[in-house]
Amino acid sequence: MDETAGRRIPVGWSSARPRAERARQVADVLRYQITAGRFADGVLPGERQLGEQFGASRNAVREALALLRREGVITRQRGVGTRVVLPKYGHGLDRLAGLAEAMTGYGTITNEVRSARAIAELPVPIAERLGVAPSAGGVHLERLR
Repeated sequence: MDETAGRRIPVGWSSARPRAERARQVADVLRYQITAGRFADGVLPGERQLGEQFGASRNAVREALALLRREGVITRQRGVGTRVVLPKYGHGLDRLAGLAEAMTGYGTITNEVRSARAIAELPVPIAERLGVAPSAGGVHLERLR
């Protein structure tokens, strides 16, 4: 983290990256963690703690949580916190299979690469899942199917 005028700036942060993009990334990781059963007690950490964990602003975390709330994955209540609504379910996405195989009979599959960029430092939950150090870096690929 850089210290600029008393503010903490996450490594790899760029003002050219819109908050909405960062919020989608945080929501994607949280959604995965929820379906993987990481929050066994059904309670998510607070916004500040999530922001520190993901290297994201509280506004980006709020936006990510709002996305998950609209999807019906979580519920938020002032004074109570953020709770998981969607329990872990057997969706079959925990095994390696192509989307085309999984969606057979549901229509035509299209694939659009929306962005591809190198990442100097991986978010801790992703690095843990991959079994590598966050400093190993990686490539962020966003696709629309």
